[in-house]
Amino acid sequence: MATGFEGVARTYGHWIAFDGFDQTGAPGADVGSGTLTADIRVAPRLHFDVSARKQRGPDYSDAVAGGGLLWRAGRATTAALHVIGGGNTALPTLDISADVVHYAGIFEIGAGVRRLTFAESDLAAVSPGFAWDRARWRVDTRYTYSLSAFDATGESSGDHSVLFRGTWQRWRRIALQGTYAHGIERFEDLTADRLGALGTTTLASGIRIDVPSLTRITTTWEHEWRSNQTTIDRLNVSVVHSIP
Repeated sequence: MATGFEGVARTYGHWIAFDGFDQTGAPGADVGSGTLTADIRVAPRLHFDVSARKQRGPDYSDAVAGGGLLWRAGRATTAALHVIGGGNTALPTLDISADVVHYAGIFEIGAGVRRLTFAESDLAAVSPGFAWDRARWRVDTRYTYSLSAFDATGESSGDHSVLFRGTWQRWRRIALQGTYAHGIERFEDLTADRLGALGTTTLASGIRIDVPSLTRITTTWEHEWRSNQTTIDRLNVSVVHSIP
């Protein structure tokens, strides 16, 4: 009963979250970032959220803020729209995304579109996705086609990205995760300097703990091999607290 209640609270209740990472590796790649998000249920099928993010790199200090909504269009379909932005050097000055997910039994089918505008470049992407969810196992897959345009040269380039993530509910409150990605793993981690070289391969492993107080803690370690022959290590921590 407790687990069922917690699942309902996480799906339909309010929540607040912190997500942050510390990155190190190649010269000039040391980055620290933190994001605060609050989600409010304003109607049984409608949620609004607001978020703010601060990120520091070797030669910049950027911030973004914005919000969005999630609408449960039916018992098995959700639609989301988000807009964030700021006057930035590395992070996007504008980030617009829209997503639709349909649940069909143990399967999830969805797609998203995204437009990121940077100071001197921009990226447009479309991402169909598929997930298979069983009692102890969940597998998420995503394909992304992205088109980057660069103001300085007037050139553009298309890129293909794939992501596979497996989650194993090893114990009642503890799940183990593993991820393989080539290209874009998370749009939130994209910076202007990476648009010209999206051929990154990422391996990640993590642990997710559900605390009885309706708090979910996820810690993930990532290792990236970038196309410019450099490597990056990133430790990401996410804390989400649900409010029924």
